[in-house]
Amino acid sequence: MNFLRTAIVVLGCLAWSPALAADEPLLWKFSAGDAHEYRMLQRMDMEMTLGEANRKIETSIEQVIDMTWKVDQVDDRGKARIVQKLDRMRMNMQAPGQPEMKYDTQSEEPPAGFAAMLAPLMKAMTENDFTMAMSPRGKIDNLQMPEAVRQALKNVPGAAMMGEMFSNEGFANMIQKSSLILPQPQDLEPGHEWSTTSEMKNPQLGKITSKITYRYLGPRELNGTQYEVFGIQMEMGFGEGAGGVSIQIEDQNTDGEILFDRAAGRLESSKLQQEIDMLVIAGPNEMKQKMIQKVFFERQDDSSPE
Repeated sequence: MNFLRTAIVVLGCLAWSPALAADEPLLWKFSAGDAHEYRMLQRMDMEMTLGEANRKIETSIEQVIDMTWKVDQVDDRGKARIVQKLDRMRMNMQAPGQPEMKYDTQSEEPPAGFAAMLAPLMKAMTENDFTMAMSPRGKIDNLQMPEAVRQALKNVPGAAMMGEMFSNEGFANMIQKSSLILPQPQDLEPGHEWSTTSEMKNPQLGKITSKITYRYLGPRELNGTQYEVFGIQMEMGFGEGAGGVSIQIEDQNTDGEILFDRAAGRLESSKLQQEIDMLVIAGPNEMKQKMIQKVFFERQDDSSPE
C-alpha cells in the first residue's frame, strides 16, 4: 500500500515572479504565461516486524520527479488556473528477495519486473497535464485528473484498495498538503499557528485523517534573499477498516520547514521528515511497522544539479 501511494504521489509547490513590497500582504502572485521548474525528492524506508520470531522485512523506495508549473490564466480576483506537467519521473525500490527495481521515464531501456507494471501509469502521468485552480492565499480546488491517468491507475496492482486516493479530491488533498495556505495579514506574527485537516476513505482502512499544523517562524535572509519561514507538523490517524484491518499509531514525529520568497510571491523550497510507528492488526495477526519518510521540494534554476 505504501509503495503504491508513493508511486503516484503528485507533490506540487508553485512559484511565480511579480514583485511584492514588504508592507503588502503576503500572497502567492500569479501572472499568465509564467512557467517554473521544480524537483521533488521523496525517500521512504519501511521496517515491518512479523510474528513472535520478530522477523524484520525492510523496504526502501526513492523517487525523483521533475515538473513544470505554468500559469494558464488569472481572473480579476487573482485566482489562477495552473497547468502541471510532470517532465520526468525516476524510481528506485529495494525489497527483500527481489532484484533492485529502477525505472526512468526518459530511459530507452524497457522496464522489467514490477517496473513494467508501473510504467504505463508513469508514462500516462508524464504525457498528460493536470490542471487546477489556486487562490492568492494558496487554496487549491477544481483539480482535474487526466482521463488517461485515471484509466492507467485502474491497471495498477492494488488500485482498488486505495479508495478515494485516486479521485480528483484525493489528488487535490495530496497536493494541498505540499503547498501552503498563507495566514491572514493580521496573523503574520512569529509564533502564530494554524491547522488544516483532510479526510480520505479507504475500503480496507476506513477513514484516514491527516492534520497539518503550520507555525510562522519569522523572516530569514539567505544569499541576499529574504524568506518567510514556516514550520510544519503532521499528525495522521486511522479509523476502523471495513476489511477487518486496523492501524494503531504508537508514536509519530514530524519536522519540516517551508521557505516562501516574499518579494517574488512564491514558494522556494520545503522539506519534511516524518517518522511513524504503527501496529497493524488483521484478525488474529499483528505486525509492527516503522516508516520514515523524507520529502524535499526545491525550485530549480540553470545551476541546479541533475
